[in-house]
Amino acid sequence: MTPIFAKAFGDQWDALPPPIKAHYANRPFTRDVVTHEGALDITLSPVMRRFSWLLKLGGLLVPFEGKAVPVTVYTRSDAKSDSYLFERHFFPPGRPPHIFTSELVVTGPHEVIEYFRFGGGWKADYSVENGKVVISHKGFTWRLFGHHIPLPGLLKYLFGTGGAWEAAVDENSFAMQTALTHALHTGPLIGYAGTFRITQVKLDG
Repeated sequence: MTPIFAKAFGDQWDALPPPIKAHYANRPFTRDVVTHEGALDITLSPVMRRFSWLLKLGGLLVPFEGKAVPVTVYTRSDAKSDSYLFERHFFPPGRPPHIFTSELVVTGPHEVIEYFRFGGGWKADYSVENGKVVISHKGFTWRLFGHHIPLPGLLKYLFGTGGAWEAAVDENSFAMQTALTHALHTGPLIGYAGTFRITQVKLDG
């Protein structure tokens, strides 16, 4: 069975390095689970520190900062759909664990929508450049009764735009970085970066 993200990467899928392929190994309509272990450096701008409570309420990204925060990620398939479920467990020292989940839906070649709590999401372009996965913002979306409803492009001036990259480190590990930026703000509003090792690929159809 073809992995969910093979459709997103198209003819670039076969050229992906082993740890990136493992990261996206989940197949549709199965109970596949891929486990990742790693650590992230997490930064919030002064503005986002003030609104960290809102991030927590909305189940968005990470509402705290830290260096080398231990993180376990489970990417799961859904036995009833072709969604890619992204479940992140953060273990910041001196703080309660934090779980951040989202649902990724491949809607076409190089096009993926990531949905968060309450149905809001962002559309992204997935491409491979010199062996590195580059994820670029393409707009905001709302899911209502199973339909993907594009939202006005001007929302980027309210919420900013997201972007990320992933690159292999060795046969089992990859580095990544993601950031939320705004045209009127210097530096990222939220950013995290680190390295993950694939510790288990459980393909359970």
